[in-house]
Amino acid sequence: MLKTERELSEVAGMFVHNRVVAAKQAARLMLDIEAVADADLAEVRRSAETFDGVCEATDPLTKLLGFWHACRWLPDTPERRRAKDLLLRGAFGDPVDLLMGSQTIQPECEDRDENASKNKRANTEQVSKRTAAELLSAAVELVEQEHFLHWEVAFPGVWADWESAEPKGGFDVVIGNPPWDHLKLDEVKWFAAHRQEIALAQRAADRKQMIHRLKKQGDPLFSEYELARERAGMALTVARDSGEYPLLGRGDINIYSLFVERALRLIRPNGFVGLLTPIGIGTDKTASKFFSEMAEAERIFAFVSFENRGGWLFPDVHHEDQPTILVVGGQKRGSPDFAFGVKLHAIPDDTYLSSHRLTAAQCRQANPNTGTVPIFRSYKDGEITSGVYARLPILASRSAEPDQIWPVRYATIFHITSKSWLFRTRRDLEEKEKAFPIGDRKWKSTKGVWEPLFEEKMISIFNHRYASVGVNPKSISGQGIPLHSTLEQLKDPAFVNMPRYWVPQETIRYDYAYALGFNDICNTNNARSLLSAIVPRAGYGNKLPILVPVGKPDLGCLVYLVANLNSFVCDYVARKKIQSRNLNKYILEQLPVVPRKAYARRFGNRNANDIVRHHVLRLSYT
Repeated sequence: MLKTERELSEVAGMFVHNRVVAAKQAARLMLDIEAVADADLAEVRRSAETFDGVCEATDPLTKLLGFWHACRWLPDTPERRRAKDLLLRGAFGDPVDLLMGSQTIQPECEDRDENASKNKRANTEQVSKRTAAELLSAAVELVEQEHFLHWEVAFPGVWADWESAEPKGGFDVVIGNPPWDHLKLDEVKWFAAHRQEIALAQRAADRKQMIHRLKKQGDPLFSEYELARERAGMALTVARDSGEYPLLGRGDINIYSLFVERALRLIRPNGFVGLLTPIGIGTDKTASKFFSEMAEAERIFAFVSFENRGGWLFPDVHHEDQPTILVVGGQKRGSPDFAFGVKLHAIPDDTYLSSHRLTAAQCRQANPNTGTVPIFRSYKDGEITSGVYARLPILASRSAEPDQIWPVRYATIFHITSKSWLFRTRRDLEEKEKAFPIGDRKWKSTKGVWEPLFEEKMISIFNHRYASVGVNPKSISGQGIPLHSTLEQLKDPAFVNMPRYWVPQETIRYDYAYALGFNDICNTNNARSLLSAIVPRAGYGNKLPILVPVGKPDLGCLVYLVANLNSFVCDYVARKKIQSRNLNKYILEQLPVVPRKAYARRFGNRNANDIVRHHVLRLSYT
């Protein structure tokens, strides 16, 4: 709030100053309330009356701050900025009286006289008044709906010096369970709750058409959807651009992460924050800057995560979600290591917490690029993983020697949601495109050739024909279902698995006949987590990322990499990083790989190059 107060003071001057003085006086009243024991009814009544006085004294400042904050949420235009400036400078009356409703802006103005320039000035004033009235109305409505909280005003007794660049004071402890929801509106989930047939659309493009139909029909649901989407977009923009969340206000922001960073700014230098969050606060790439900074500053005191299998901890939380206790100290609180536990199935006792400790250095060794928490279930896990990293470099290290870097790049070709307008089902090809099959899963129409779109379900370890993809019409996620290939089909070298969709050939923009694909959807409770295969040239959905050679074409390097990724050692280490159901790019980049020069090592009369290539080709060929 203090930053907002300073910004306001530059514009509104005395209007803000008088309200700040009143709010500071209210802070002393809050101290009186805290001193009362409320031991009898009379004391309770006196506390309530005093608190009512605090609210009355701080309400004008709350209104001003609310208006200022609402203006950051509302669509910005030069005219609105000018109207806001004039309004806060008192051009239309005391801004607090306007916000309190005791005074209004009258957009109408009297006819001005004979002079054309005066008439022009009158019209300008008229526009300014009208814009100011509209802005005021929109801001008041937004404040009433969103209930912006201004911490220093809501708790005036907690901060002692409001003029300083940094607040003096703060809470001793902030404890909570913030909401685990993304700021960005999830269109499918929203319609699943409001009109399920739209959520059940298999392609995003089909869903967009159904939403557009709502608009054309004047359905009130479209207005509700537009408002929800607009508010979510406003919140996302403010979180990213306000400067209030420099560590966690990045990427696809989850609300809980904003609570974490806000809580740290609300505590005293020797205070504590204790929050229940998803495990991603210590493992996700978007949280890596926050966690690594806190860990290296020795401010992490506990990171204890639970596997909720059977709903033993929270009955309504999915068993793979991992509620995590995060305890962080203020700027003057420190600990050289922190209590650590992951995938726990019971509340740990003090003995466990005192014996299971982790340091920032250990995090950096296991995750060199991000410094995030590894998923060590035991001391032995840490010992083995440390040994692997002592011997091998990672796939994409910024500091590796040139001869240790594999010449490949990571790519996702088609985002299943945003590019769905390109996709055609077999029925679409036959009936709409009038296409005909030309072999090798391809179709041809007057528009050109249509290539198959590979999805993550279609591959497994060394197996690019693992499954075909079918449609589940009852799925609100739009995900296809795997139709697993039989052993008899896999024995047939002419058999090919069939996709759900086809895409125009010209949209597939890479030149090689093969790539290395891996399944982004994974689970550490399955027999294997890292599933990769050599895949033929085709379209690939975003959950089947690929690695392709860079520079001089060297498809041979894919052979050695797929062997590396499908090894038991690599799968073991990957499980120490995968915390959700995704093998994200940042996890892949930090996996250990055997450097190219090591393949020259001889084993009898053959070297590792020959041995690995021989076995990979036998496992991959049909």
